[in-house]
Amino acid sequence: GRRRLTATKRHKVTLGDGSQWLLHASLPIALDEGKALTASIKEKTIIRLAYVPDEATEALLDDHAGSYATSGRVAWHASYAEPDVVELSYIFGVNGNPSKLLTLALPHHTDTILESTCDTGYKSLKGPLRGVVGEKWRFREPLGELKWDLGPSTLKDEMRTLLAKFEPDEDERSLASSSGVYSAGKRLYRLASIALAAHQVNDRELTRKHGLKLKKALRPWLSATSDSLLVYDATHGGVVTRAGYKDPEADFGNGRYNDHHFHYGYLVHS
Repeated sequence: GRRRLTATKRHKVTLGDGSQWLLHASLPIALDEGKALTASIKEKTIIRLAYVPDEATEALLDDHAGSYATSGRVAWHASYAEPDVVELSYIFGVNGNPSKLLTLALPHHTDTILESTCDTGYKSLKGPLRGVVGEKWRFREPLGELKWDLGPSTLKDEMRTLLAKFEPDEDERSLASSSGVYSAGKRLYRLASIALAAHQVNDRELTRKHGLKLKKALRPWLSATSDSLLVYDATHGGVVTRAGYKDPEADFGNGRYNDHHFHYGYLVHS
């Protein structure tokens, strides 16, 4: 059978698996409870739904239910006074009181975040999630020294032997465009590493040979022509692959901004 819950802005419901969920609405709504929760809403209504792991987290959600994020941007600052540190900020656009916005931070965020955080009952594959209250997250991130070579090695004779046997993949444009940014990026990364290894053992011939191959292989990705493999997405203001722009499933969702950090990380290293 079905049961109608009284119209209100706050509902707490229990699902078939026993989990409890908290629903906050901007206007009172009546829920029809049966095999599914349904509601007939005639006016524009903002609905927020959150899993309730424990009573303390429920109280936290209630206290901050009046504010929610509608947008976000990233800002950063670096100075010559502290060349080994960068300050990052996540700044949220907020509907409601910005000082009451509640968001959740992963453990790698809380390692360097400057804002105070609070306990929640939420857990993730990365560890417990902590609450951050307010419209801004600020971080101070130490910058490590960037080195392009392979580090010190006492096995230069063995490296020379391996380098003499290595023959990189084809680097023609057809291969780059058919394999996609992820697969092509890994091959470019390998070719760049081989060129660096050759440079490290002072083999000028191999350094030049693989460096020229790398230069040629990178052109389709870095050129600004009508058939470039990377294109500018004017809608969202980012760079995506041509295939990903046309097909959301192509290149592991690159056109939907999935995995750019390592897709392009290979290209940056190369």
